Amino acid sequence: MKFKVQVITLLDDGEESLREVACIERDELSAVSLGLSIADSKTMLQGIQEVVVEWQMNAYLDTQRHCPQCGKLRHHKGSHHTVFRTVFGDVSVESPRFTHCPCQAHETESCSPLAELLPERTTPELLYLETKWASLSSYGMTIKLLQDVLPFDEPLEPVTIRNHVFKLAERLEEELGDEQVSFIEGCPRDWGELPTPDGPLTVGIDGGYVKAQGMEQGWFEVIAGKSILSFRRGDEQANPSIKCFAFVQTYDEKPKRRLFELLQAQGLQMNQQIEFLSDGGDTVRDIQLYLSPEAEHLLGPGVAKVNFLAKWAVSFSYNGAMRRNSASFALFSVGERGQGTILFRLSSVLRNALLTGVSLIIYGNCCPKHYSLNLSPFVGDQSGRNT
Repeated sequence: MKFKVQVITLLDDGEESLREVACIERDELSAVSLGLSIADSKTMLQGIQEVVVEWQMNAYLDTQRHCPQCGKLRHHKGSHHTVFRTVFGDVSVESPRFTHCPCQAHETESCSPLAELLPERTTPELLYLETKWASLSSYGMTIKLLQDVLPFDEPLEPVTIRNHVFKLAERLEEELGDEQVSFIEGCPRDWGELPTPDGPLTVGIDGGYVKAQGMEQGWFEVIAGKSILSFRRGDEQANPSIKCFAFVQTYDEKPKRRLFELLQAQGLQMNQQIEFLSDGGDTVRDIQLYLSPEAEHLLGPGVAKVNFLAKWAVSFSYNGAMRRNSASFALFSVGERGQGTILFRLSSVLRNALLTGVSLIIYGNCCPKHYSLNLSPFVGDQSGRNT
């Protein structure tokens, strides 16, 4: 039996156009012949794409034959053959050139409407797929994956994917805003009038050194991280939003702007809770400062270890008042059965406060357990009591 796939185009004036794009033959039923194959799907999608693109191109060019200012018919100055790369195959079209109307001054004598409309000759969807998979695997593996599922007429080269990724990255860099010391805008009164934000954000940041290519270049520091939005209000299911980022610390001129734009893409508001988890490196700490008035900065690695039988909620209490945004000393831990690690968050504000004693409360399965902690080794006060 045969199956014919046809495309019917309905124009605005009621005219219809029919074109056959694929014919599939099947004989005896077997596991191999059951349903459509990948090759069949490629043929159908590419045929449909050619029909749709052809009608779109013709309709657009009909609107470009007249001068947009005075409406006078522009002279046809020849055409050239060009290829547009789409997700469902390459489409060959004729790109005409029209002479400019003398009613307006122009730098050139003619123009190509298709070239001006689609300068890259590659659809954004295809660029997205190339960039996405190239960020997850090598350029060679990206080509193999795309060729397995998409109808490409000609085999791609790794350098083609590489050039597309670099070109897209340069365009995104140009669209990135200027670097700022602080991205906190407004005042507490304005923040209180903002709508209820989504769930809290948790951002983990860490850095490491990578050996550069060639002995003369040495090492360079790479800072990478992940931002997790716990939930969005209004969603039926609490699906966390996860975004990753990375940059070369000695090369990137806009690291804080890059992180802020990523948080903005997740819907960050000035009244939204956000926690930063990182180590004590200066380059890692500086990037997370002055991004939000509700930010908490938690530092590691572990300074003390405690045995506990379940998850613990850890908090500090101490005597004396502390201003908002100065709460820079706390403990946090999430532990399972066995041994966990308590991580310290200690900024220079309290490091210079010469606190001599702090009350540590650990809440467990039953009643709270009270411990005392001497901070003199951290603040340089030798008169602190040992408890």
